[in-house]
Amino acid sequence: MPKVQVQELSEQGDGIAFYQDKILYIPNALKGEVLEVEIGESFVKGSKRSPAKILNFIQKSKYRVEPFCPYFSQCGGCALQHLALKEQRQEKRLQIVKAFKESNLPQEKIKAFRDSPQVKVCRYKTIRSFCYDKEGNINVGFYKKRSHEVVEILECPQEDPLFAKFLRPFCDFLNANLELFPLYNEQDLSGNLRHILLRSGGSTQDLMAVLILAKPLNSKALDTLRAFVKNLKVKFFICLNDSVGNDILSSNILDISEKGPLQVELLNLKFNAYPTSFLQVNYPECERLYQKAIDFCAQGSKQQTKALDLCCGVGTMTLALTKYFAEVIGVEIVESAIKAANENAKLNAIENVSFKLQDINEATSLIQDPKVKAIIADPSRRGLGERTVKALCKVDHPLRLALIFCSLKALKRDVPPLVSCGYKIEEVLGFDLFPNSMHLETLVLLSKDC
Repeated sequence: MPKVQVQELSEQGDGIAFYQDKILYIPNALKGEVLEVEIGESFVKGSKRSPAKILNFIQKSKYRVEPFCPYFSQCGGCALQHLALKEQRQEKRLQIVKAFKESNLPQEKIKAFRDSPQVKVCRYKTIRSFCYDKEGNINVGFYKKRSHEVVEILECPQEDPLFAKFLRPFCDFLNANLELFPLYNEQDLSGNLRHILLRSGGSTQDLMAVLILAKPLNSKALDTLRAFVKNLKVKFFICLNDSVGNDILSSNILDISEKGPLQVELLNLKFNAYPTSFLQVNYPECERLYQKAIDFCAQGSKQQTKALDLCCGVGTMTLALTKYFAEVIGVEIVESAIKAANENAKLNAIENVSFKLQDINEATSLIQDPKVKAIIADPSRRGLGERTVKALCKVDHPLRLALIFCSLKALKRDVPPLVSCGYKIEEVLGFDLFPNSMHLETLVLLSKDC
């Protein structure tokens, strides 16, 4: 049996080891562990990269802990429950350090992660896939790692308990009406039920459910579903997604409960959120992240100055910035998000704010407005993009810049040219929005003095 030592963790949380000319990816293995493994076929024919399975531990990591979830070895949702939380955060900080080294960026401003205790409930959004159990009843669960095979999981210990409280009777309802709600089959495209998205309001105890279907319900099924949700507190939507790919949501959404959007409170403000609205999944850590970005932008602000929130979503940080600036402008390309952002401004009685439906790549004049003294951006995994970075580089007045990255690849593309054109990195912080996974959010605070 091959004996290997794990050298590092992959972006998916697998242990990486080397054997002869092969690069092995070993699930549930930790850095420094010595293992006997079974090597599988290469991921791609002719590739040196191969999966491997642990057969025996010769030396375990001192940071290995017992996973708290019984589904850890099956579910693809978490990768690091077997690693102590403090060490998880150290691994994530090392990811940031590695990204800065590879980009020739200064590393001295990278701060340590906050050393806080494990908070089990940290996910206020979930997407479950439907499946049949052994008895032929409908259940819900998560995909196994690197597959579309569903592991039956009704309750996840990291999620808001409201989700399981709703899913139990909802699955009972579906099983009482099996002929009306057949499951979607990815192979022959038959059936209808695909996924269900749930989001809670956290402190508001509000709940939104979005049932994702492959085709419209017939009148009997729709009436039956309406009758079921009528007396529930849940805000219930139907989303029709007939695409064959992996996209979960489409823009074809119907509010069948007619109870309106989800209510969420963040940063001491109230927000309406719709099925397609972007909100961070972990509200408490999100508030820490956003507040740090806002506080940095607010330093030295004057009442006559402006601030800009690129990729503003439903206006979470935009509205919070209005306390510090005479005018704040939010830019967003998603029309439904702009609609919600305008609603949220009225909901909070905030008048010194406006929202523009615009691609950030087209926002050059806003970015270079000399009255704009601070810009916040929380872009998608693609990052800011070349045109937006070029527009920021052409700014010829003092500016504070708070950039939030959910992808270190995007950070490595966007930050070096900003530094090259005169921005100074003030601080870099990682935020653990997804404990027990390899995912992290990175806040880069920059300033430009002209």
